[in-house]
Amino acid sequence: MKYLNKIKQLFKKDNTSKTIQYWSNNVYSKIISNKEIKSRINQKGIFNGAQIINELIEHNENGLAYEHLIYIIIESGVRMEKEEIIEISQLANKVGIKPPNFDSITAK
Repeated sequence: MKYLNKIKQLFKKDNTSKTIQYWSNNVYSKIISNKEIKSRINQKGIFNGAQIINELIEHNENGLAYEHLIYIIIESGVRMEKEEIIEISQLANKVGIKPPNFDSITAK
């Protein structure tokens, strides 16, 4: 629930790019705090994903930035809370993309 109010604020202003950046930062915080995941993403070459997302957003490529965020979440194997997954899935509609299947990454 703690993310819900933050996300509602971002969506109110239709700040899709800021919402993508918020989730990028959130996901990377989870990755950095988990040594196993951090090692796995270093091997896959996606550790600089937040930089890539920011560059895409700077070029008004919110759809590609969102897709890269999803790629990072799925490839890293980071566990996400159901509330987080719902919010990220709803963001797909804002960028005109079909929400991905997150069944394998939700927290137990």
